[in-house]
Parts: sequence; structure tokens; C-alpha cells
Amino acid sequence: MLEINTEKLDCKKDDVSRLKRLLTELGSERVWRPVFIEGKQVCRGQGFDEDGPQHALKHIDFNNKTVIDFGCNVGHYAFWAAGKGAQACFGVDVDADVIEAARLMAYVLGMQHVDFDVINFLENPLPTQYDVGLLVDFIGKATIAKGRLPAVVRAVDQAVTKEAIVTVRPRYHLQDDLARSEEEIADLQLAPFVHDGWFDLVACLKAWMPGWHFDMATQSDRLNRKFKYSLYLTRI
Repeated sequence: MLEINTEKLDCKKDDVSRLKRLLTELGSERVWRPVFIEGKQVCRGQGFDEDGPQHALKHIDFNNKTVIDFGCNVGHYAFWAAGKGAQACFGVDVDADVIEAARLMAYVLGMQHVDFDVINFLENPLPTQYDVGLLVDFIGKATIAKGRLPAVVRAVDQAVTKEAIVTVRPRYHLQDDLARSEEEIADLQLAPFVHDGWFDLVACLKAWMPGWHFDMATQSDRLNRKFKYSLYLTRI
């Protein structure tokens, strides 16, 4: 959830009105988390805070660090990191409309050290490296079934130098979740991580990212209640 209280901000009413309009036009189908402006919900959002990495983010000391938010949407977690002392935050997404809203939000909030751009990081390597990477609500059924997982791993490995938070659903059923046969999964180089009809995403990430140490950052008493878990990665 993102809350904006304009009473304490040095911004123009026209900018706030434009931001409300942009978020309303995007709608819950394209905005992943709820957004509140002046105490009123402007966009309900499609995702669930229950699946968010709020507890996991406490593992990271953001102070004076640079942060990359992969698939940032309107910037919820980039703004969160900035509020926790990050030196600079950069969010990337393929949706030009959500990036327009994110940029305007940064302007309204007066966060000059938070920026956004339209970049397909799965196809175009990022020109800069960052201390911390955030990959929240990005890896899902489509990422796996369409063979995009290697590009995701490559992007994180190339752009992040120290730490990362990655939210994942640990396992996917081949038929019910991915709609893929074992032969199709084998073509995606995922066969070693399939057992009894289930694809083990966490095991796959660990195997493909040998330069990283993995910790389950989701609290143990929440593991059976959450749809997605948070992994805390540190460079070895």
C-alpha cells in the first residue's frame, strides 16, 4: 500500500489532480498495490499486501545504497526503499503509462533521488549496477511457462552487486498452473527441477544463481498463509 499526504508536500494541486487521474485511468488491472492520496483510495490495486515483502525488507539496511526495482509498476517499493534511506532508486517497467504515473508520483513526493524508465530488462541489459535489487511480484506462471526465467536470472545477476529480495511462489504444478507437459518443460531446460508433476522454482533459482546465498525471509509463522514467499539473496 502506498499513501500520499499532500498536506506536508510542496507540490501543486494540478500535479496531484493529474496523478489521481492517471492512476484512475490505469485502474486496478494495471496497478499492483493499493494507492491512497489524502486518505482516499485512488486505486485498489490487483495484488495483495499479504504477498508483499514488507517483513523481508527489514533484512536490508538501505541507508546510502543504490536500488534497482525490476518490474516496478508505479514504484511502491522504490519509494519504500527511498524512505528507508536509499541513496538512489531506479525503477524499470515495460508499461509506459505506469512509468508516467511513477515519475509524477516521485515529483509530487519531492523525491529527486527516485527515477523511473521504460526498459525491458529481459532483453536489454541495464547500463548501471546497483547495490540492492528488488524483484517483487514479477516471477509468475507466464514468466516460467514462456521460458523467460533465464533472462530474469541473468538480469539480476548482471545488475545487482550485493543483496536482493525476490518474491516467489515456491512450486508450480505443470498441468494445473503452467499448462505444460514434461516434454515442454524439458525444452525450457527445467526438467531437473520437476518432481511428481511439480516444478520447484526455488531449487531452480538456487541452481542457476550459484554466486548467491539464499535465505527464506518470510517469517516461519506466515509460511502456510502466504501465496508468495520472500527470498533474501546475498552475494557470496
